[in-house]
Amino acid sequence: MSPEPNPLLRLIPGTPEEWPDPIPIGGGLDALPPFPVDVLPPWARLHAEQVAAELQVPVDLPATLVLVALSTIAAKRAEVWPTRSWREQLCLYLVIALPPGAGKSPAFAQILGPLERLERDLIEDARPRIEEAETRRAVIEKLYRKAVDKGEVTEALTYGDDLRLMKIEAEPRLFVDDVTVEKMGEMLRDQRGRLALVSTEGGLFDQMVGRYSEKVKASLDPYLMMWSGDTVRVDRIGRGSIVIDKPALTIGVTVQPTVLQSLAERPELKGRGLTARFMYCVPQSNVGYRDMSAEARMDPEIAEKYDAGLLALWRRLVPLETPERFELSREAHTAFVVWRQEMETGRRPGGSLVALTEWTTKVESSVLRVAGLLHLADGHGASRLIDANTMDRALRVGEFWITHARAVHEMWGADPLTHVARKILAWIADGELREFSVRDCYAAHRSDIPRADDAVEPLTLLTERGWIQPLFEGPLSVGKRGVPSPRFQVHPEMASHVRHNHVVMRAMCLETKKGDLSLSPYSPNHEEYSPPMSVQTTHNAHDAHDAHEQNVTPRGGDEVF
Repeated sequence: MSPEPNPLLRLIPGTPEEWPDPIPIGGGLDALPPFPVDVLPPWARLHAEQVAAELQVPVDLPATLVLVALSTIAAKRAEVWPTRSWREQLCLYLVIALPPGAGKSPAFAQILGPLERLERDLIEDARPRIEEAETRRAVIEKLYRKAVDKGEVTEALTYGDDLRLMKIEAEPRLFVDDVTVEKMGEMLRDQRGRLALVSTEGGLFDQMVGRYSEKVKASLDPYLMMWSGDTVRVDRIGRGSIVIDKPALTIGVTVQPTVLQSLAERPELKGRGLTARFMYCVPQSNVGYRDMSAEARMDPEIAEKYDAGLLALWRRLVPLETPERFELSREAHTAFVVWRQEMETGRRPGGSLVALTEWTTKVESSVLRVAGLLHLADGHGASRLIDANTMDRALRVGEFWITHARAVHEMWGADPLTHVARKILAWIADGELREFSVRDCYAAHRSDIPRADDAVEPLTLLTERGWIQPLFEGPLSVGKRGVPSPRFQVHPEMASHVRHNHVVMRAMCLETKKGDLSLSPYSPNHEEYSPPMSVQTTHNAHDAHDAHEQNVTPRGGDEVF
């Protein structure tokens, strides 16, 4: 018995009033949750909220930068030990995707400003000592050369020993921006293995894959080891060796959404596990919706408490010669294990996290690191045990990261069905199509739809989400010759819905050839999807050509596929 026709495949009139609002393919930025800012301690939360309000930026931006600030202070000074053999240092790799003009630089200044001022003070305090040591070295070098010239061997050897033993203090640094991996190693060594790379641009990823020397294979190992805390050894001809014990690099960068999309074309980053170490934040941009008449209402007392909170944490941790060790309470450990088990289940074939398998192993580590940072920020550093409340808050940050990572990985084509459906929708939007045939769709997407029947599932998904409606009745089947190609009608207000739902097709899905499209991405909805039973797919074994024909009851159009 033939299956009942899918009610979604019935003809719907083409007036805007008779079409429901389409459901974004994969959700839309509106579906992405904001950063759970209430997990932060009050002194940090209130400032993050008022910065977001003053700059009219999503709270995700200042809240994530608070984690960057905490990580900059605590990295290499404290560790979380969930078990006796598992150690996590407290540095994070964080990426925030926002379009140009979204207020990234002012947010950096407001949240990281206290540490930038601290860095300037540290440099100013160290300058007299450094200048004195450099002067002493210059004097000894002069005496050494004079002794050598006169043949005074004993004096020359003495001065030479003095020069070899002399150590000149490096200028204190908390942050770097535009730096090569080679220079990064030198600076980490000089800063005792602790440093933060912060930037409002996306050049970091270019540097990682050899922006400064395209012919030289990129050296990603230092970035991998700096996240894990593995000892870094760099041996260079003529320039000596660099050894960094347990390096702790914090990364906090903002990039344009198109930069994240471009990572899909950098297999050297993904294949080595570097992109898995980053936690992603893709906020909904406020650009175009800000109130330019709004007046800033920053409360200086809240800002002062935030500054004081960071500096108090710095003063408490900076004298430590060895990192403090924090463990999980019984309740916190149980909550973390239950969450990890849910993650493990999601990695099974067909599971909700199978496309994020490698990344989810790193989010577990990052959640532990956040738990340690929150424990310190709460002022509980005197206790060695991280309690259940702190762990629950860290797990909420982890869930936030998972949702946003799904959006990023879907940009990279981790979900083939959704990826192809988006590309079809991009093609429709780019061509401003009002109708199209399956033949048109197939011809335009040969690389993604190698056979005609491969178009059935993505077209069905677009129909179910309300972006298109068939101009025919009954089920859609393929494989027979001599019948007109079925046609679909496009939502009459598709363009406005595309803009409203931030479904950026050309930037995300098409091979861009028209310059920089710095548009905002959208989030995925990773629900299980299967085509309706009424969609029958059959193959004509006698037709070796890719263009399989469609067997439908026509309601419009006379093309023959």
